[in-house]
Amino acid sequence: MKTSQITQKGQVLIPISIRKKYGLTTGSKVIVSDDGQNIKVIPITSVSIRSMAGILKGKNLSKALLESRKKEKAANR
Repeated sequence: MKTSQITQKGQVLIPISIRKKYGLTTGSKVIVSDDGQNIKVIPITSVSIRSMAGILKGKNLSKALLESRKKEKAANR
């Protein structure tokens, strides 16, 4: 496990060993995910994009977004 600090601008340095392992370079895109207990940084690669194919199939995105926002509001009360 590696540790890192958050800068005044809210930036986090990803250790070089992890950047090399996942091929992250300047300009690489990542997903920052919060599941309520953990924050995850997930590299966006062609493999990760393919793995998400069909994840929203059959969902009403507007309805899902509204439900998500209601849950967030309730959690923040």
